[in-house]
Amino acid sequence: MQLPVHDQHVQAGARLVERFGWQVPRDYGDPVAEALTARQAAGLADRSDRGKIRLTGPERVPFLHALVTNDLTALSPERGCYTLALNHKGQIVAEFPVLPWGESLLLTVEPGERAFTLSWLQRHKLRRKVEIQDVTTELALFSLVGPQAPAVLERWLGERIILAREHVVGRHWRGSPLLIAGNLTVGMPGYDLLLPAEHAAAAWTSLLASDHLRPIGQDAWEVLRVEAGQPRYGPELNERTLPAEAWLEQRAISFTKGCYPGQEIVARIRNRGQVHRFLRGIVLPGGAPPPAGTAILAGERPVGAVTSAVYSPSLGRPIALAFIQRELTPGTTVQLTDGRSATIVDPPFLREEAS
Repeated sequence: MQLPVHDQHVQAGARLVERFGWQVPRDYGDPVAEALTARQAAGLADRSDRGKIRLTGPERVPFLHALVTNDLTALSPERGCYTLALNHKGQIVAEFPVLPWGESLLLTVEPGERAFTLSWLQRHKLRRKVEIQDVTTELALFSLVGPQAPAVLERWLGERIILAREHVVGRHWRGSPLLIAGNLTVGMPGYDLLLPAEHAAAAWTSLLASDHLRPIGQDAWEVLRVEAGQPRYGPELNERTLPAEAWLEQRAISFTKGCYPGQEIVARIRNRGQVHRFLRGIVLPGGAPPPAGTAILAGERPVGAVTSAVYSPSLGRPIALAFIQRELTPGTTVQLTDGRSATIVDPPFLREEAS
């Protein structure tokens, strides 16, 4: 499947790779320069391969509210939220932002999780007055990130917009409906821009005419994500992960709402128990990033495993996210099974002010 701006990616020299049935830009020839430009100025990523699910109908909010961990009754036309869906063991089966858009709610999910999330929603629909639509191919999704992102958006749109994470505003661009949502996934000022696919090519070309902006591919986005210490569904978040292990309680969980699947486990962990591992960062002195699954040792004792690893051009060394036993705190030196030593840190690896 091709992205709405496939031809523009090819013309820009993108190296395409297949990801969950989509042809997406792996990079535009220099992923290191792409990551550095985004970190220092601004980058534009085409993330239209993300699954997009629209909920409509008078019971859309109470329907979803009863299934997820966050409080959807606090939604407003300009305020969304991030939430999780859990199984009966309190482990994560889905995660997504919930973005109000007119008379609907829009969910965006990792490309590989679209089919499961759709079936999970349909399975719980019963007789509720809600319609669930897969609108993945109908909408384009661009992520504009970096310290210059607010200025780029202001020049493109003609007004200055600053949004907190998951907060939204609805606008029009050349007569096309446009949803702008705050995105701090990579630890910098950022926006998700959602608009009809038929207007995507014109919007992409128009955005890239701005100074201090370059397109960034999947590899650069992954570097920025790991530098920001942001967990992703698949490598970090899955049916083996408890929210507390990934530090998601404050962002994704309401402890004052009513019942939802897995709530009892979440409450028990908060009130009486502790998890046995936490998502940490590790910094290596050099060499190639370790493969996912690489064991982490304290002496000869396994204490965790790498989930995502990249070379950080901003730090000049490889870094990784990993779940590590809770007693090993930041500053501790551990070893990898390839013989290298690494230092445990608390993510994010780069700390920047998101204006």
